[in-house]
Amino acid sequence: MGTPDRTVSYIVKRRAMPPAAAVVVNAGRLNFDGKLDLTKLANVCNGALTAHDEATPSPEAIASRSENHSIVISKEVPVAVNLLPVGPGYIVPHDC
Repeated sequence: MGTPDRTVSYIVKRRAMPPAAAVVVNAGRLNFDGKLDLTKLANVCNGALTAHDEATPSPEAIASRSENHSIVISKEVPVAVNLLPVGPGYIVPHDC
């Protein structure tokens, strides 16, 4: 007789996340060839994306640029976590 075919359904619950302001602290390093389009990232953030072109900002400049942003994006530049703003609305940084 064999085994009857079984259909398995999965229900995935998704929680809508509010858009968060993001900053690219050294976009010049990310966009080294001038071909990077940050439009889709800006759309995810509802337009709340700031990009700074300087390739190697100081830790103090990174901290300053991070104010009022929940997401900090950098490439190949150390970020002094102890200088980043903290408080309500900020995510506690961790090692990736």
